[in-house]
Amino acid sequence: MKFITVPCLFDNYAYIIENSKSAEAAVVDPSEAWPVMRELDKRGLALTTVFCTHHHNDHIGGIDDLLEVYDALRIIGFGQDQQRIPRIT
Repeated sequence: MKFITVPCLFDNYAYIIENSKSAEAAVVDPSEAWPVMRELDKRGLALTTVFCTHHHNDHIGGIDDLLEVYDALRIIGFGQDQQRIPRIT
């Protein structure tokens, strides 16, 4: 397992959790999609899961764009944020 820090926006980060054995990955708090997708493509990883620590846009802003590319994503977050985070499970 590897953790990759991905700069997003002007002062935020998303965090990719890489499973090197399966070439699958999860991302934590993707405020933007394109930097995350660029890093996944560079490493040949398939995104399967998004973890959201909370509903603020600087933590979930990239989810809609990620869902357009990875339509089978599991979105995991706090249950009370179901109305504020797209497709949370």
